[in-house]
Amino acid sequence: MSLLRIAFGVVSMALLIRGRAATCERFDFREYWMCPEYPHLTCREIKKLEIVEQIAQGTVKNVFLAKWNDYRVVLSTLTSEEFREDFHHNIAMHQLLDGPFTVRMLGSCGDSIVTEYHPRGNMFSAMPSLNDTLEFRFPMCLQYLRILKFLHSHERVMCDSNSLPKILEQFLVSNDGRLLLNDMDALPRKQNGVVRCGKRMLDGEFVAPEQRLEAGYRKGYDEMTDMFKAPHVCDFILGEAEHAIWFRYWLFDVNKQCKSQDPKLRPSAKKLMRDYLEVWEDYQKDTRSESGWI
Repeated sequence: MSLLRIAFGVVSMALLIRGRAATCERFDFREYWMCPEYPHLTCREIKKLEIVEQIAQGTVKNVFLAKWNDYRVVLSTLTSEEFREDFHHNIAMHQLLDGPFTVRMLGSCGDSIVTEYHPRGNMFSAMPSLNDTLEFRFPMCLQYLRILKFLHSHERVMCDSNSLPKILEQFLVSNDGRLLLNDMDALPRKQNGVVRCGKRMLDGEFVAPEQRLEAGYRKGYDEMTDMFKAPHVCDFILGEAEHAIWFRYWLFDVNKQCKSQDPKLRPSAKKLMRDYLEVWEDYQKDTRSESGWI
């Protein structure tokens, strides 16, 4: 048996012996998982969490940085009885959509939910401080589209998306630069092929045209409302570096399809990812040619 295998066996056994609080490297907020296990906090444990500070307050929930066994976690609690349905929808979505695209839920109890802590915070606040190279930013744009593709495969539509900051605040940025969907209290499932966000028409230039029309609200709409907004999100992710500004010209024709007034003419998340990758490959070939690389 190789030394590497022996070392791996010793480390694995040590993790097992140390018990529940140390079974999962992701929970320890390192870059990669070393095991499939992760803590699931009971009601008793959640009630004993040590509150460190309040880090956010929204319409539906209050958000606190807390400690469990010296680990930093996030505790979210219901703000008002009026929004209990939305709050518990968020818990249900964490359970249903648990995986590589979402923030890990560590437990729930009544009107409280505990999730893993990502110190970089949400996309809106984190992006200005991240690496501003196109090679770093463009893959994050593709990550966003993969999450949309994942949600749409579950027939879910992002309803809490009336403005760009609102969308960006629903995603957290991990220490290794991954996007993770965190706020899921407004992800209705399509019924008979459509959804309606809220109980009235929406307004504002950012929302899709069909969301602003009375006829559109009566008929309902679908995931193409997310695709109408996708170019704005990717535009924010790309940032203001010189190469990003130039790359936007390459994306213009693709993004123009997303802004079609007719939802049926907009590309799916899968197709938009494919189109973006084709543009990226052409862009790289062109820039290498100009710099004499090929």
